[in-house]
Amino acid sequence: MVYVGIDWADDHHEVCMTDEKAVTLAEFQIPHSSEGFTSLHAAIAQHQSDPSQVLVALETSRGLLVYDLLCQGYHVYAINPKAVNRYKDRHVLSSAKDDRLDALAQAHLLRTDRHRFQPMAPAPEHYRLLDRMCLDLRKLIDEKTRLSKQLTSCLEEYYPHAHATILRGPGQKWAKILYALWSTGHTYDETYHIAELKSHRVIWAQNL
Repeated sequence: MVYVGIDWADDHHEVCMTDEKAVTLAEFQIPHSSEGFTSLHAAIAQHQSDPSQVLVALETSRGLLVYDLLCQGYHVYAINPKAVNRYKDRHVLSSAKDDRLDALAQAHLLRTDRHRFQPMAPAPEHYRLLDRMCLDLRKLIDEKTRLSKQLTSCLEEYYPHAHATILRGPGQKWAKILYALWSTGHTYDETYHIAELKSHRVIWAQNL
């Protein structure tokens, strides 16, 4: 049995491999690319040719690397980073971030405590697509919320009277027109802005 720990990053990954006797078999880094994945599989094959005897731990359950590992037939485990940190604290005194030690800790965590975790199962293609779309939607919603809070903070600081008006409908057409006016240096003037909104045929402006 070979245990592989991978400290995941955006552009590269730190890899550590160990066996049942806690002997470190290899430590290396791969780029986040098809060539990097190929070199990872080749390194694993040098120590274990049977994919079913390879257990891999990462701190993420999504991404191209995870999908590639599952397609190879490895047993892949998504380990919560907090669990990895607690395990590492038992063996390393320093709390400094070290990608190599993180990868090694994940490998040993599977070696000693894999009964506490469930391996991932390859998802159908349509499920992976839906999961990706849901993740993208979640990111868009979070970004919209972040920008809305940032805009609210700016309005409260520079245009407190206008802020109360904008709260009635921050995503409406008339609100966007007011944003554009204020960005050019106009101060808040209800009469002027209602006239400006009417010129854009915004009917609801009469109710401001």
